[in-house]
Amino acid sequence: MSAALAFLVSAFVTVVAATALRAFARRVGLVDAPDPLVPQHKAPVATLGGAAVATGCALTLGTGLAEPLQLGLGVGAGIALAAGVVDDVRDLPIAAKLALQAVAAGAAIALGLDLDLTGNGPVDAAVAFIWILVVINAVNLTDVCDGLVPGLAAIAFFALAVLEPGSSGSAIAAAGACVGFLALNAPPASIFLGDAGSHFLGFLLAAVALAAVQGGESPPNLVPPVLVLGLFLFELVFVVVERSRRGVPWWRGSDDHVALRLQAAGLSRIRTDLVLWASAAALGFGGLLASRLEDFSLLAAALGVAVAAAGAWRLLRALDRPAAALLAGRIGAPSVRR
Repeated sequence: MSAALAFLVSAFVTVVAATALRAFARRVGLVDAPDPLVPQHKAPVATLGGAAVATGCALTLGTGLAEPLQLGLGVGAGIALAAGVVDDVRDLPIAAKLALQAVAAGAAIALGLDLDLTGNGPVDAAVAFIWILVVINAVNLTDVCDGLVPGLAAIAFFALAVLEPGSSGSAIAAAGACVGFLALNAPPASIFLGDAGSHFLGFLLAAVALAAVQGGESPPNLVPPVLVLGLFLFELVFVVVERSRRGVPWWRGSDDHVALRLQAAGLSRIRTDLVLWASAAALGFGGLLASRLEDFSLLAAALGVAVAAAGAWRLLRALDRPAAALLAGRIGAPSVRR
């Protein structure tokens, strides 16, 4: 019952906080202006959604409805949130953005967020550090469609709660905050997560996934958390490769995102969300199955997922559309800077 109560309280608090922050952001001009490259919104949309999600998580955990966050995770999440807020306000250059992400990851690891993978402390710390940065940027890059990331994150948190019962309360609270935020972020969104939200959720997902690895067998099985976060990771790899192929820096905005290609093929924003949420749910279920498979079956499952990912990649490449189609307003894509 406590998990259900944590979920409901977190969702309710997030709705209230998002409503208040939306009004405040509009009043002081903290809004994201329409982007001609991806003309989804015709008017500026409030940012500060990340602060609402963080408020829902923090108040739920603070009331004792879920186990308290360990110090490293709490401090790292706070720094990641602050880094995203600064980026939302000032549009940081990529070097500064990565530096702040590194501070969040480094602080969390120094304060006890660890990974027992190889038995070598410095190596394990380096792997955990890189993992956190990768997941933060994967979530940040995926946030290009109304409602997409909160839905994907909620699904991932539910799966991670099953993988690691020791962190289930925190994961369920985060899932509740994501679902609550969808009330205002589902298409058409009236408030965005912003970099604050994608950084906060990315850090939490990375950290809870590390806890899932820690809480499992020895040596740890890395496949389940990778599958649970598989759609975010696929987005990162796909966007980086496609932008590099076109000679575009990976951090610069473009129409290479998975969600934008699906919309270019004719899907509405909500149908794009549903397709990707269903894909994430399938990967999450696969991650739960992988946690119970023997080595040979696990290898066969991993190969099957790799084949499916290759097929999805090929299909998405076939859905490529020139930027002129976007500029002409033929699809509904969100106003983003990524």
